[in-house]
Amino acid sequence: MSWDGFSSQDYSDRKLALSFGAIVLVLMLALSSVAGYLYTRLYEKEENRLSSMLVTIFADSVAKVSFSGKYHTRQFVEEIKARIPALAFISVEGIDGEILAHSQQDMNDTYLREEESASSRSLSLKNDGIVSTDRVYEGRIIKEVLLPYRSNLDGEVMGVVRIGIKMEEVYKEKQTTIFTILVLIIILTLMAISGILLLSRYFGSAHRALATQLKGILAHAPLLISITNRDGRLLARSNLHERLFGSKADGENLPRYLDGHLAPDNIHQLTAANEEIFAHGRPVARELEVLLHGQNRTWHVSKFPIAHDAHGRPNLICTFIHDISNRKLAEKSATEAKEQWERTFDAITDIVAILDQDLRIVRANVAAADMFGMAPGDMIGRYCYDVFCDATAPCTGCPELRTLQDMGNHQAVTHNPKLGKSFDVACFPLIEEGKLSGFVHVAKDITRSLMLEEKLRKSQKMEALGTLAGGIAHDFNNILTPILGYTELALARTAPDAPLLADLQQIRAAGERARDLVRQILGFSRQESQEKKPFQPHLVVKEVIKLLRSSLPTTITFETKIATDCGTILADPTQFHQIIMNLCTNAYQAMEATDGTLGIHLSLVTIVEQDHMVASSELMPGDYILLSVSDTGCGMEHRTLERIFDPFFTTKADGKGTGLGLSVVHGIVKSCHGHIEVDSEPGKGTVFRVYLPRLPSQPTPEVAVQASPLPSGQGHILVVDDEEIITILLRKLLERLGYRATAVNDSRMALSLIEAQPSFFDLLITDMTMPHLTGIELARKVLAMKADIPIILCTGFSELINKEQAHAIGIRAYLTKPISVRELALTLHQLLAKDESRVRIEMISAAEIESQSMLSRQVKQDSKQGESGQ
Repeated sequence: MSWDGFSSQDYSDRKLALSFGAIVLVLMLALSSVAGYLYTRLYEKEENRLSSMLVTIFADSVAKVSFSGKYHTRQFVEEIKARIPALAFISVEGIDGEILAHSQQDMNDTYLREEESASSRSLSLKNDGIVSTDRVYEGRIIKEVLLPYRSNLDGEVMGVVRIGIKMEEVYKEKQTTIFTILVLIIILTLMAISGILLLSRYFGSAHRALATQLKGILAHAPLLISITNRDGRLLARSNLHERLFGSKADGENLPRYLDGHLAPDNIHQLTAANEEIFAHGRPVARELEVLLHGQNRTWHVSKFPIAHDAHGRPNLICTFIHDISNRKLAEKSATEAKEQWERTFDAITDIVAILDQDLRIVRANVAAADMFGMAPGDMIGRYCYDVFCDATAPCTGCPELRTLQDMGNHQAVTHNPKLGKSFDVACFPLIEEGKLSGFVHVAKDITRSLMLEEKLRKSQKMEALGTLAGGIAHDFNNILTPILGYTELALARTAPDAPLLADLQQIRAAGERARDLVRQILGFSRQESQEKKPFQPHLVVKEVIKLLRSSLPTTITFETKIATDCGTILADPTQFHQIIMNLCTNAYQAMEATDGTLGIHLSLVTIVEQDHMVASSELMPGDYILLSVSDTGCGMEHRTLERIFDPFFTTKADGKGTGLGLSVVHGIVKSCHGHIEVDSEPGKGTVFRVYLPRLPSQPTPEVAVQASPLPSGQGHILVVDDEEIITILLRKLLERLGYRATAVNDSRMALSLIEAQPSFFDLLITDMTMPHLTGIELARKVLAMKADIPIILCTGFSELINKEQAHAIGIRAYLTKPISVRELALTLHQLLAKDESRVRIEMISAAEIESQSMLSRQVKQDSKQGESGQ
């Protein structure tokens, strides 16, 4: 590497040596003046040499060390101490005068805090250049040099480096030089040439020493370092240039040197930065996106002048280029990871917030902002209990407070009265270096879940009531069986004109009503399937009106208009009865505190295609039976009207309503393909209108009012029931019908009788629920021994078997208690008679008669059985 022309200052030193020799030869007599002049020039030369050396060393060291921490600052100080033996001290100071590091740790920093030190530091920072002064330090004269230093990342001035050089060596050299000058003056004629050669060698060695140091820096520097002059010639470069751009001759033009390696725009940016420095004299630092050998790279470029001409203009520029592509990729990855985390954070549908140790919100996701109707930024800095619970202090059982105590995960349920919502809150600690730095607060809206749980509890309560109703029904049917059975026996023995006949008929009617009531209870609790059949609704409505007139107070005026020719509907009479009772009960309760009028209307309406009812509901055009129930009570607001059919919604006080009444009515109407609507205004009353499809008109068969005589028969029948009163009754009824009967109260005994004589009995009547062997178990064992024996299964109520399951086992008939005499007689005659066609006709006729007689009894239910919803 050639170093000719490296420094204009170097040429000046050589010229100085030749001038000095000439002056010595010509001006021998002006010894004092010449000596003083040479001393001054030599001293200035030494200063310039020292300054140039300090700049070079600083440039070398600052490329290796980033002043980002005290450790690196200390490393820098130690390196300078090692490289400048004549160093008196070195300190690294911040912009505000803070001493970041000092070569003498125990030094009294009073010297650095003097006004003169502060002034020189301010001057160096202000001019962004080197400041050199002579100071007295610890009784010795030192040369103090201040140089600003910058951040390698963004080129920002971070402070100054203050270096003190011991001048004792300088003075010793100066004295030696003066002595040499005196000797040379005395023997100038003999030693003039030798003196010139000695001076020339001195300056040449200094140049070579500086060049050797610079070679070492450029050979090992991990950066792209280059020095260029005003002409754009590349005077020196680090070895990294050769690895990137190849080995080319020194002194080559910089654009030509980079041509073929960088994009033309990048070369122009680098040369433009040089021109800017030459024009303004200020350092330049910038970040460039370059295309190096077809690859995109990111460079941090720092350029600064290192030499000036006689007019103070820069003529040499030093360039540091640091490839920060990997750092940029890492920063990009970190940014993308942060953005991805933020997107994930905001995509979570649950409320997520990060809290500090004081329970203040540091960050919140979009779900939290949406829940509380504010921007995420507006939540920052507010206490979590203020936002989440609308409270002024931490909630009772606050999970954050428990986490603060044991640094564990905790959970709690909180309620926000302002929103009317409940939240399941989980708290997780944020731990940094073993210490709690904050919390992660996760809250899930569980308002709907709690409502569903409450509904489930109510549903389970209703299910439990249904189970209880089933048990009561079983026992109650066992009680009704002998009541109705013995009443039938008594009626059969009573003369038509006997006074006791009317009383017995009332007992039978009451028993049948009790039987129908049990069936209604079982239907309400869903323990018994509801069977839809055609019936005339005006009969049910009239029965309900009679019941209501006797049960409601006289302050309620009835207004009824019932059309008896409206036709028939397909529904369950019991459920239709329940619809009327629920609507009328609600109407009465709306007028309970005042007098009022209860209106019940039943009519036939025709809905056409253009009717608004078709568009606003699921109704189809056709004929409908309209049931209208109105009251003049308190009425309802619009918000209440929107929810009246919701399950468990009620406006009544606790204990006065379950909220199931109108929801049950709505369900029944929909199951019948009908429609229900309501009109109401506060203070003006309410009108419910129920539309049910009318069945097409068809002739109604005439049914005999009087039932045919009970069929009798022959055969031996085995009766088994664990209730003795029932077995006695059945034995008497069977004997009255002409059959032989054997009655037992133990299912095991019945099985033993059949095992002993399988062909002795013609038919088996068994109860379902019995100890030891149930009716099903007994039937299976009997059928295994005698497959053709007819079996009748009787039950008050059972969840274990129904009619279809009984027939699948082989049981011929399934009777529900209480068993009527006619039903039992027809069933026995069907199973034992030879003429099956005749029996079938008799059964159909009897069934129709029984259906008509039961129709009026089904509508006679107590008003308390109607479920009220509002």
